[in-house]
Amino acid sequence: MKIFGSVVLLFAAFFSSTKGDKSMYKMESYDNGNYKVMWKYDMITDMFYFNVTVKATGWVGFGVSKTKGGMKDYDVMVGGVDKSGKGYAKDYLTTEQAMPMPPDAEQNYNLTNSWEMNGYTSLMFSRKRDTGDTQGDVVIEPGMMYLIWAYHDMYDVNKTANYTFKKHTKRDAVEYTFIEPGFTKVAINNNYAMYWKYNAGEDMFYFKVMAKATGWVAFGVSTQGGGMNGYDVMIGGVNNGTGYIGVSHLKRVHVYAALNSSNGSQGKKKRTREHSSIYP
Repeated sequence: MKIFGSVVLLFAAFFSSTKGDKSMYKMESYDNGNYKVMWKYDMITDMFYFNVTVKATGWVGFGVSKTKGGMKDYDVMVGGVDKSGKGYAKDYLTTEQAMPMPPDAEQNYNLTNSWEMNGYTSLMFSRKRDTGDTQGDVVIEPGMMYLIWAYHDMYDVNKTANYTFKKHTKRDAVEYTFIEPGFTKVAINNNYAMYWKYNAGEDMFYFKVMAKATGWVAFGVSTQGGGMNGYDVMIGGVNNGTGYIGVSHLKRVHVYAALNSSNGSQGKKKRTREHSSIYP
């Protein structure tokens, strides 16, 4: 259990091996479809997974930044597939509008698969949301950031010359939100994680819960711990691809819990509960 002020945060999950991973990738397309990126975020492992496919046979760049302009503090991966068919990737932090050199001392973009075929290059890689490398990496925070993309249409990185490479053919830095703004992460344990935020204007709490389980998942609050007396809980899950909370059946489930801060009660919540889909 976790304590927020005088409120006890309750969590539970039923583990089952009868269903597969239903995690969904988001996809973005840039440069008139010549640069495509798919990605997903695993709250449990705090890991981002990316798949970039580009209409090019040279190097491919991808990265994140909190600022735009002058290529200052862009945390980027530059990779590709060499003439022997072997994939490569290097982690850089840019400092100015020039080729970043040298590669980071701590390499935190992990290349997991690569291919080049019919004029296209595809790279699959991952990285921690917070790598712990304060000198060479940018933490992916909730709220607006910048997604960095770039590529050279024909020249690969020169691995024999300390991974130098020619100037990009195309590139951009676009405003992007990887994690919704205002959320705070609570890592309960290795199997259960949660993001939450409170909107004072709406007097509303928002929760996103992920459990390493394929059965039901529970979340709730209480003013006391122990004995399961007075626990206000939600139990939900996904059944045959459809999300549910109690008798509600939704594609994806987002719980809104409203806090009554105006009646003077100590930690009691309104007797209202709303359910909504977080994905269309």
